[in-house]
Formats: sequence, C-alpha cells, structure tokens
Amino acid sequence: MHVHWFRKGLRLHDNPALLKAASGGETLLPIFILDPFFQNSSAIGKNRFGFVMASLHALDSELRKLNSQLVIAVGTPEQVFKRLFEVSAIKLLTYEEDIEPYARSRDVRIRELIPSSCRVETAPPNSLHPADVLLKYSPKHQAPTSYRSLLKCLELAGPIPSPLDAPTFLPLLPPESVLKPLYSSGLLLRKLPSFPMEPSLEEDAPFWIE
Repeated sequence: MHVHWFRKGLRLHDNPALLKAASGGETLLPIFILDPFFQNSSAIGKNRFGFVMASLHALDSELRKLNSQLVIAVGTPEQVFKRLFEVSAIKLLTYEEDIEPYARSRDVRIRELIPSSCRVETAPPNSLHPADVLLKYSPKHQAPTSYRSLLKCLELAGPIPSPLDAPTFLPLLPPESVLKPLYSSGLLLRKLPSFPMEPSLEEDAPFWIE
C-alpha cells in the first residue's frame, strides 16, 4: 500500500509527491489529517479554516473522478500514522515538504515512527524555488533582506520549473478490511465533514463544530 499525505498542496495538478505515490502501487490511500494543533484561533482563523474545508471537498471531488476519494483522519499525525503502521503494510509514504517550525518538528516525529520496510519520498514545498535553493545563492546563505537581493537569488537559481499535469490514473483505495481498525477507533471518518464549518475555540471541545 502507498500513502500520500495531503498537507498544503490540496490539488492533483503540479503535485510531484502525489505522482510518486501513484506510481507502482497496487493501492493508494490519499489522506488528510485534521490535526488538533490547528483547532485554536491563534493557529487558524475562521476564514482560513473555511477555505481549507472548501478545498478538501473540491479535492475529494477530483479524486472521485479517478475512482478514488479523500480519506479524512482526526487526531495528531503521530496517533494516525502509528496506528496505520500497526494495521497495514505501507511500502511508500509521500508528502510535500514544509519549512514552518511546527511542520519541521512534526515531520521529525513522524519519521521516527516509520518502519524500515516503508520508503519515504518527499517533494519541495509549493514555491517558485525550494528555500534551500534560494539560500544557496544568497549572501552568507541567509534569507534575502531586500527585494533586489531576492531577485538576484531568483536569477541565479535559474528557470522556474513548469507545473506538472494532474494524474490521469490512481491506484485503487485499500480494501475496507485494512482500514476498519482505524474507522472503529474513530481516527478515520466515514465521510468528509459537512461544509461550512467553524473551528472549535474551546480547549476541550471536538476539533470542529457544525
């Protein structure tokens, strides 16, 4: 089984990590995790949360055209992947890299859970050039401090890669028997939450309220 973890790149086109997951696997689990880290208002506002939910529904609609669907998990990424690795033989996990501090620490924790039998392949984040490429051409390898220096870095980095086409085929979803333990434990939802929704601002409340 291959798993593609949707994070910020909620689209099929120009998604190199998804294309890696779709190649060579008998089954593919496209998953998005509703992480409780983002449930408080300081991490995500009402408008941003609404945009994310609308994007998830649009993504699910596009996946269904390819005989797949978006699977929504609820819980910390560590909880979700720990259980996934316990109940299924995941051969490949793919995702888009993220340079934000929380994402970096989260990804380190996830990699500590991954068994040796599972490969991990990532793709650069959604930017004109990956940050490490721009820093390579920046003085002292630090973030540019002026617009002119940024333009110089972009010039030295070379042409911006062309966007990739969306896949025209995706492997089938894993069988129900593989995911049943996660549905039973409440880590996976049977369907996408209804839209519109608002994030819960109460510390002990569920992740969302309808």
